[in-house]
Amino acid sequence: MNELEIFLTDGNKPILLTVPHGYCVDDITGYRHCDINAFNFARRITKKWKFYAIQNRTFRYIKKGSKGIYDMNRIHSRGTDFRLTIDTYLDSLRKKYNVVPLLYDIHTFNKGGYDEPKNTDIVLLPLHSSDKELVDILYNELSRNLNVEIYHGSDENDITYKANVENRAVSILIEIFEELKSEKVDLIGSALMNTFLRYYTYYDYFVVPTFGRVVKIEKNTITTLIDIRDNHLVFSPVDGKLRDLAFLNGVFKHKIFESVITKKGRAIIQIFDINNMDYFIFLEVGEGYVTNRVRIDIEINQEIERSDIIGEILLGSLSEIRLPSYKSLRILVNENEKVVGGVTPIAFIE
Repeated sequence: MNELEIFLTDGNKPILLTVPHGYCVDDITGYRHCDINAFNFARRITKKWKFYAIQNRTFRYIKKGSKGIYDMNRIHSRGTDFRLTIDTYLDSLRKKYNVVPLLYDIHTFNKGGYDEPKNTDIVLLPLHSSDKELVDILYNELSRNLNVEIYHGSDENDITYKANVENRAVSILIEIFEELKSEKVDLIGSALMNTFLRYYTYYDYFVVPTFGRVVKIEKNTITTLIDIRDNHLVFSPVDGKLRDLAFLNGVFKHKIFESVITKKGRAIIQIFDINNMDYFIFLEVGEGYVTNRVRIDIEINQEIERSDIIGEILLGSLSEIRLPSYKSLRILVNENEKVVGGVTPIAFIE
């Protein structure tokens, strides 16, 4: 008999990931993979971002007593234990965080499952009851680095419909390509986190200004080492304006800062937000690095949005961002973590 294997994961944000099944049963060939890797994808995302999760690791079709089956892909016939656990979690999250939680129902697909282009990484299935603002935000966040398609789901078929119509959660069904590489799964996790931070707009949050690996975190300052193989664009961490530019041990001319080769040079980008709080980005080049040049693409007082490209380091070096000294500042990244410029959220204000 096929039985449920429900795994519960505690988190620290009002976000719930549900994985209704990992396998299905084929009447002719026996057992075959169906939502292959859905469990592993969700586990990877929840471990990094501390989301809550309810996952059935096993089969799509579950024996229902002596007769009949539960189809775990259908809300009206999913196993009672699984359904009730989701309801209980959503009610608990709403009470604990005093907001309507976000619910992402995670599935996987193979290239023959939809009529999507062959390079699609992820498919969103919003319902008639889905919040259009959530769909738009999630689509925009995912589209920064992934190939995304939207298909309209069937309202009676999944957990997201029940959660939406009962006002238990704001939810959407997400299909992930079953062979997606781990680095792209990490991008999905960052997009889900950014969607949460943007959807609940009372959270002020900041994205990392460069790609690379976090090498040091000290109070409100995060330092990232940029490998020669990394993307070298520089992104704005917040919405705001450029207040000032400063340079140490070098010359700035025609938008290019060139440091003295025998010394470490620094380009200092000062951005202020709508609350007139300052953010400093330090880009270090010169001695000890492959390059000694930085290009700056913005002008003083120019308005910029979070994740806008504001410049480029011309080969590998070091970046540092100093955030305002808020008492409630919460850092989201760890030392030695690989980060994606303009995408990975690094902190927010509680």
